[in-house]
Amino acid sequence: MKATLLVLVLPVVGCASVADEPIADSTSALTACGARLVATTGSDLGDCRSRPCRTIQRAVDVACAGDVVRVDRGEYDENVVVRQSVAIQGERRRGRTLVRPAFSAPNPCADSSLCDGAASSVFLVTASRVTLQDLVIDGDNPLLTSGVVVGGADIDARNGIIQDTASGPLDGLTVTRVVVRNVFRRGIFASSGGAFSFRDNRVRNVRGDASAVALFTFGGTGEMSGNEVVDANDALAANHSRGVSFRKNRVSRSGSGVHTDNAGEASTEADRIEDNRVEDCTPGGYGIFVFAPYLAPSVVDNEVERCTVGFAAFGQGLPVRAAFTGNESDRNRIGFYVTDDLPGFGSTDVAITIEDNRIRRAEVGLWLDRRHGDVVDADVRCNTITDGATGIASSTASGRIESNAIFDNGLGLDAHAAIDARDNWWGCKRGPLAGSSCDAVRGPAVVAPFLARRPGCTYRPGRRSWSWKELR
Repeated sequence: MKATLLVLVLPVVGCASVADEPIADSTSALTACGARLVATTGSDLGDCRSRPCRTIQRAVDVACAGDVVRVDRGEYDENVVVRQSVAIQGERRRGRTLVRPAFSAPNPCADSSLCDGAASSVFLVTASRVTLQDLVIDGDNPLLTSGVVVGGADIDARNGIIQDTASGPLDGLTVTRVVVRNVFRRGIFASSGGAFSFRDNRVRNVRGDASAVALFTFGGTGEMSGNEVVDANDALAANHSRGVSFRKNRVSRSGSGVHTDNAGEASTEADRIEDNRVEDCTPGGYGIFVFAPYLAPSVVDNEVERCTVGFAAFGQGLPVRAAFTGNESDRNRIGFYVTDDLPGFGSTDVAITIEDNRIRRAEVGLWLDRRHGDVVDADVRCNTITDGATGIASSTASGRIESNAIFDNGLGLDAHAAIDARDNWWGCKRGPLAGSSCDAVRGPAVVAPFLARRPGCTYRPGRRSWSWKELR
């Protein structure tokens, strides 16, 4: 994922006071530090303080570390390289600040984000402590033609906001209330392994190839909260993360909603996926999943609806037990999927706790898939699994299924190994016996004794402290 970027090295800019007069095309002599102004009616002959400059790039280049660059409403065609620790603020109240790429290069290479500097990135960040807020970034500039059409847009930008991985770990990337749309590969990407915060952004149409991600971090630590993603290949993702919180995000019409891969490989802080909603995945899409964690992520109080797979766990990096608690899966083909398979990377044991979730209207509510002979250890308790074709399908003998309410399914449990399924409620007092009105059990599962009534620990709706209406 790392690429070498060829960067034009400019003279080091100081902040010593000089005469407060426009200096023609110079970045080596400035007035005192302070807010920089940008407007479509401005000129790039000054220092952007008393009179606005025309381009964001000029204002960033002449700014001091810690300055605010205020960009007025209007349209700006630029590929901005942010070499200073600045805050770039668009116009929020009186209109919008629209930034589009000045050159078109959405797909100059196949396997990296920056393509050795050939890619068109609207904002390329090479400094720590950079903030971008209240901007609209559109990777489709109608003045340019790439011929790369994605989602009805002729895409010109490969990336919306991205860090330069060659600059080393960059901390403090903050992106707030930014709209990113119509980019090929990366919408907003904290790629350097530093700390970041992505809050209240709206990202749409990031699906140029199978590696496209709307909001992404590699090796980072931070938060993605209150974001909305529509029409992406992957919506929100973390690879090799060092503690990432995904909270109150909403995803629709995407290939996957939220996932974390190889979490905690070099960290003492685990990832947490909490209070997110994913709906209407593209065909074959996954709502929320964890892949080969080294520290066990927590997946808590999320909702997934109308995806091929609602929630999933693939293998493990170290012997850890991921926890899925208090989630809702509705009208997904498979509600929860647990497997020892690591697609493309072999297989490993997997251990998981699935507790206090509600799974409804699935072809298979919970599928414990021991595909390669590794240990699939599932502790399944206090869940409600109902109104599906098959409640649980299992090919593992590890773990235990207990204190669940499994009812109104065509088949309660389809066991292909002698898994322990004692002390569950199957929909009636008689239990899963032939001829009863309870859900039936097929295969060598151990089901007796069973419960005569629904356990009090199983999921009850309406316990969340917020709703999506509050976020709209």
